[in-house]
Amino acid sequence: MAAQATGRTAAGRAISRAAWALAAFGIAVHALHVGIGLFGPGVDVLIDDWVYIALIGLAATLAVAAGLRRPEQRTACACLGAAIGVWFCGELVWQVAGQPASPAPSDWLMLAYYPLAFAGLVLLVHPHLRIAPRLLWLDGAIAITASTAAGAAILLPWTVNETGGSIGLVAVNLAFPVADVLLIGFLAAAFAILGAARAPRHLLVMAAALAVAAIADGTYLIQAARGTYLDGTLLDTLWPLAMLTQAASLWLVPA
Repeated sequence: MAAQATGRTAAGRAISRAAWALAAFGIAVHALHVGIGLFGPGVDVLIDDWVYIALIGLAATLAVAAGLRRPEQRTACACLGAAIGVWFCGELVWQVAGQPASPAPSDWLMLAYYPLAFAGLVLLVHPHLRIAPRLLWLDGAIAITASTAAGAAILLPWTVNETGGSIGLVAVNLAFPVADVLLIGFLAAAFAILGAARAPRHLLVMAAALAVAAIADGTYLIQAARGTYLDGTLLDTLWPLAMLTQAASLWLVPA
């Protein structure tokens, strides 16, 4: 029995290493193709669209799989895996439907990522915060309120002025970066409570992943508002990179 368990563990490690190697290879191929035109325009659809979507699907799978390694974090991993999964579905719908104008059903699917991701973050940080003094929660409340208010105050007037579009279009385009700021603000609250020096490595990696997503969504907001967004640039690589980095943070959760 012990030998069988050891064999299963070794096989699981081999599969996980292969999956992460595939993820790294896919990100490199996508970045090199959209960045310098590696492999030429004949594979634009394959790499720009389908490799891109497959990488996000792989990130969702790896996030859920992380829960198998750390049963005590299984629910958190499931929430974050589901969050990335609905984003994957949104991207797939957007691609299959012929890239419809926003707001579209794909937008609502991708917006569903945020409540699921927030639930996952709460579960992920809870073991670290439950022993913190209650008065320190005030630091967290200040951090999350300030970061969210600042993001909305900066982005809302600019978006309205630049787009000149419908309220629905403005609201959807603005929702992504503001929701990113909310997630980052929540982690900033956790770091304020814990102290930066005591922040666990996996939460720091998660914060970096959310920052990459915020940069991608914010840049897209600016380019979409100005009508300068082009499909198939290095900007597109940031979304699967952010999702895979989120999944990687879950694999760094200590025992």
